[in-house]
Amino acid sequence: MPKKGGKNRIFCGIYEPMENLGFELQEEKSQRNKKEFQNVPKKFPGGSLLRFFLLCLLASLLSTALGVLLLALLGNKSGEWKGESTTETTNSGQGEGKFKFVHRLENAKVFKYPGGEIQWARFRRDRREYENSEAEEFGRSLNFYGSQITVGTLRIWSQGLRAPHWHFNANEHGYVVKGEAWIGVLGPDGAAAVTFNATRGAVVFFPRGAVHWVRNVGPSELLLLLFFSTHHELLTLDLDDAFYGTPEDVAARALKPQGGVKFIRTFQKPREDQAINLPKNLGQLIHNPSYPQSPDAQVWKFFMIYQHPRNSHSQEEFLSGQGSGKMGQD
Repeated sequence: MPKKGGKNRIFCGIYEPMENLGFELQEEKSQRNKKEFQNVPKKFPGGSLLRFFLLCLLASLLSTALGVLLLALLGNKSGEWKGESTTETTNSGQGEGKFKFVHRLENAKVFKYPGGEIQWARFRRDRREYENSEAEEFGRSLNFYGSQITVGTLRIWSQGLRAPHWHFNANEHGYVVKGEAWIGVLGPDGAAAVTFNATRGAVVFFPRGAVHWVRNVGPSELLLLLFFSTHHELLTLDLDDAFYGTPEDVAARALKPQGGVKFIRTFQKPREDQAINLPKNLGQLIHNPSYPQSPDAQVWKFFMIYQHPRNSHSQEEFLSGQGSGKMGQD
């Protein structure tokens, strides 16, 4: 039994010594305050750091977007992208994509002349000269990738003539798809003209700078598929353009015709381009035309047979049978 008036007390049947009640209560209170302090969540400036990070991220995204937009506006304003050549505008590879590598030639612009038609898949310096976006993307792709090629189709009506002309910056290869042609070439070395006949399956070659012409001597359409060894803009000069562009006195002194300048002045430049010529009065201008064949040794420089699986004729047989128009046909 605890003594009365002692410092020991009983709580709920538990005997507890009370040496210093005030100290024990104070210690218990301090321990409780310490635990409560530990349970209080610590306040750090994490919210401020997060907001600062988001603001920096937003600023960087805005600056990047503005930079890209500025470059796009500048590119569209100039309308040019630098490719392989510093003097020509090329496609940077942007666009729909598929037309960089394929071009439907039947959709190309048809250049009509009195004696036939020409269509092109080619590069143009002035993008306004492209007939549509498909032609532009393909043409600029040819230039951008340095393809070393320009493609065209040449259709000549019966008795029509692709007027004498030459190319300053490309060799020309042609494949006769159908029809009968009489072809002439003036070599760059100034040699005599080489002339020969060609029908379906023939491959022809015209060196750069060589004057050449093609005439349809058959009763139906003549079609050639042409390839030029340049991915730059093809530079061509027709003989009639050279003539009409030459001063009259210079032409008279060079050609020395009877009548001199007066005779030169009798030639008036036609209003319509005569790249493929077919005069309405052809019968009055030419009587009993002949189409001579040059020696084989000269012809082989510009002509060969593309062997068809069903056609085993040699080049000699092919040339000897040109008059009938049957060789080279299926």
